[in-house]
Amino acid sequence: MDTSQLRERFIDTYSTSSEASVHDLVDQYESAQAYIAQNPDAGSYAVASALGAPRSRVRPWIEDDAMPDAYRGWNTVVTRGWHQLEGKTHLALTRLVAAVFAGGAISDPTYIPTWSFQNDREYDHLVTQLETVGVGSRRRDRGDGRGPTVEPRSNQSVFGRLLAARGAPVGSNLNELVIPEYLFKSEYVDGNEAFCETYLRLRGVDRPSKNIVQIYEQGRTDVFHGDLATLFTQIYGKESVRRHKKGIFVERDVFD
Repeated sequence: MDTSQLRERFIDTYSTSSEASVHDLVDQYESAQAYIAQNPDAGSYAVASALGAPRSRVRPWIEDDAMPDAYRGWNTVVTRGWHQLEGKTHLALTRLVAAVFAGGAISDPTYIPTWSFQNDREYDHLVTQLETVGVGSRRRDRGDGRGPTVEPRSNQSVFGRLLAARGAPVGSNLNELVIPEYLFKSEYVDGNEAFCETYLRLRGVDRPSKNIVQIYEQGRTDVFHGDLATLFTQIYGKESVRRHKKGIFVERDVFD
């Protein structure tokens, strides 16, 4: 995955009532801005004619400083540095993607992400990642028999769309869980390890007496289970990872 692919996937999370696609709207908006830069005195009629676009679509862009939601969202991503595919922000985002798989959710259709946690250690890990990427955190104690959750304090929907573009699942259908393909590529080794570490931290059951961390994948598909074991093996080595009908076992030494 490169930045252009990330951008395409991010834009795909938006919908529109326009007859034009979301991607077409973004392209037309960028073309309109480029035309205005070259022709600063041009009005909406001239811009629409030059682009071959309806004036009703172009006028708000020129006269009211409006823009397509997808363009505004991606502009936020770039401004916050979330489009980068290396560095500490990238690793924190990868950990948050893993956390969605491990015990979180991105709501459909609002794209607001939330994460459940079982203890202070898990909560602190999630908060650290959210603070690293600059969205802050808000804890919610639901008080309805379900455990507490944590969510971004700012840019919630844009941030959720970004995580989805990076491969995090949207909605609650466990049969549709697919580990992002780019995580299996060797050039993403730092991100791969960050993903595995967070998944084990949030979903693994520590068995100190057996020197293992055990993951139960009940309710998730066998394909997902197998891909997860493959990813762990790629990072920790086949001698340290075992797949069993009762789950995946990873030696504590490589995780610690």
